[in-house]
Amino acid sequence: MFNLVNRCNFAPEFYYFSDNNVITVYLTNTQKKFKMIKNLFTILSLALIYLSANSQNTLSFDGTNDYVAINKSYSSPISALTAEVWFKTSFNTAGDFSNWALICFDRSEYWNFSVEGDGRIGFHTTSYGGAIDDFWSPTNSNLVNGTWHHAAVVYDGTDKIIYVDGLEVAKKVNAHSGDDIGKSGVTRFGFLGDGSEASSFNSSTNGYYYDGMMTEARVWSVARTPSEIVANYNTALTGNEANLDIYYNFSEGSGT
Repeated sequence: MFNLVNRCNFAPEFYYFSDNNVITVYLTNTQKKFKMIKNLFTILSLALIYLSANSQNTLSFDGTNDYVAINKSYSSPISALTAEVWFKTSFNTAGDFSNWALICFDRSEYWNFSVEGDGRIGFHTTSYGGAIDDFWSPTNSNLVNGTWHHAAVVYDGTDKIIYVDGLEVAKKVNAHSGDDIGKSGVTRFGFLGDGSEASSFNSSTNGYYYDGMMTEARVWSVARTPSEIVANYNTALTGNEANLDIYYNFSEGSGT
């Protein structure tokens, strides 16, 4: 279950508005008039948008203060991983760290997964020895034009690989000279939509917020193969698959 946290000092109410088969959930001040509704909040200050077309919920991040705190942490190096996200964004401001982040467990301690304003998918990692590797796919304006795309990043213990819509688009060979990812003895909890500096659940972030939507997030403790990624990226999971560490399909309309 997700925790709904109100990051303001007033009692919230829920308002539901339907527009073109999309229902948006807002939290707002009970003392304000309807026209004064502001600040989208759901899971830790996040707006939920319900897509009735496929009965799957979508998180809308405003790029200002929205994020999801992940109750999962790393405290020792990682030998392999795969992270996947379905996202939609129209943010197109240039910069290497301009729309940070889709999923983050701290770039300078473990890893970060992002999409930049020019459509590059970023996979940023730190090795056991402390070496940071910033790796991006080529620019692609089609990834920031307000349409849905799937992106995946893989570390197989040697190479870093980036996939878009099931296809490999970039590969960095021997990115960390065979080292594991992550510093020994450092604990980091994760976030969706913001950069992590957190040594405990829902604590420090770096305030670089993602501007866009997200409808599914997966993190695996293994390197998924190209055939596994292309076969499953457009298919919902049960959540009980082997080696699946994190699976958010945002199917809950509320949380506790």
